[in-house]
This record gives sequence, structure tokens and C-alpha cells, in this order.
Amino acid sequence: ADSDVNVDPLRVDAGLVTVSVDNSTQGVEELAVVETAADTGVFTALMRLTWGTINGAAGDGAVDIAYGDVVRFLYRDAYPDVDVVATLEVASVGELDINPKPITAGLGLTVTVTDEDLNTTPSPDAGTVTLETSTDTEVVAVVETG
Repeated sequence: ADSDVNVDPLRVDAGLVTVSVDNSTQGVEELAVVETAADTGVFTALMRLTWGTINGAAGDGAVDIAYGDVVRFLYRDAYPDVDVVATLEVASVGELDINPKPITAGLGLTVTVTDEDLNTTPSPDAGTVTLETSTDTEVVAVVETG
């Protein structure tokens, strides 16, 4: 909440947040934030995010992102005169699947990891999975296919 942007207690006010991406040639976007109701001092906006380089132009209302990018939000607060910054990293939450289910001692199993963050090059990438039981730990290498 920022009461000094809440200029008119009888009306819904607005402010600006500057949005930029560290790995983008797009430039910055000015995001108009609007007060949630008259005299709340709370401002929100919806930012359009697009994958890759679809937009590529500053001022088009959308920000191009890719895995590993850091999105930076900057709000310049006039009173006190201070820059308020928040950052978010674009990431993918991995998925893990083990088959067959249930597993049986003495038989093999297939470990499948799906995680876009591991896909960092055009060639097959690799990662590790740690399998643990109450009495043993095993680190298994996984290699990208397809």
C-alpha cells in the first residue's frame, strides 16, 4: 500500500511500475497500476507475459520471458524518495515419475524427470535424481531423450 499515490480519497488513483527482463533486448515496459478502490492506497495491475521473443518491442504491454530470466519490477516512491524493487526468476517446477507402481525388490524401475530448466542446450542435457530408502541412498544420472 502506498498512501502518497492515493492523491484523491474520493477517486481511484493510478501509478506506474517499470518492468524489465535481464536477458531481453525488448527494453522496459511501463505497467499502469490502478487503485483497488477509492482511498485504499493499494494498487494492482495485470502484466502480460509472452514466451520467447514474440513481442520484442518496448511499450507493447507485454514482457517476453524465458527460463532463467530475472524479471525486475521497479516502483519509484515519491515520499520518501526511494526505489522499491522486486525480482522474480522465471523457472519451471520439475515433475518426477517412477514406474512400475508399486515397485518390487529385485526388479528394475524407470525414473522420468520432466523439467524445462534442465533443457539448457540443443543437445541432450543431463541431471541427477537421488533415490532414498530407510537404509540406502543412490544417485542416478538421467539424460534427456527426444
